[in-house]
Amino acid sequence: MTEELPPPQAWDLPVVRALDAIEFLPGLDPDHVEFDQFRFHGVGTYSPMQSATIYAFQPVTSVPYTVKFEVRGSTYMVEDHDHRPLTASGVADLLHLPLASADRAVTLLKRGLSESLRIYNEAHAPAPRNRSRATAGTQEPWPFAARPGPDDPSQPAL
Repeated sequence: MTEELPPPQAWDLPVVRALDAIEFLPGLDPDHVEFDQFRFHGVGTYSPMQSATIYAFQPVTSVPYTVKFEVRGSTYMVEDHDHRPLTASGVADLLHLPLASADRAVTLLKRGLSESLRIYNEAHAPAPRNRSRATAGTQEPWPFAARPGPDDPSQPAL
């Protein structure tokens, strides 16, 4: 029996689309390279997420070469498992890919992670608070506004 997964959220879709495109690049079929652990990272419960990450690895090798793709704010980083920066050439070497495929994957993931982070933060932003204040000369609504009394000439006589 297969477990039915919930549909992806709006903020997942840019990364899903990037992975769908990457899957058709030479050397990046799912049997050769897998992607896992797509996550958002933040520091506070009510603050925006600071980064979005996903990892790539080869499932068939005994050496766990892992490549981390991360967007942190407006900065995009690609690192190896020892946190050393990688270029597309380094990604190609670690994952045994053609350079053009690695370069395209790096570009697609940058765009997908950046867009996902933006959409996630917009969807989880607190609602704007109404900060309007009455200014001098304006009336506050009742019970703060002066109410007409029995001696008020603007009221009709009974």
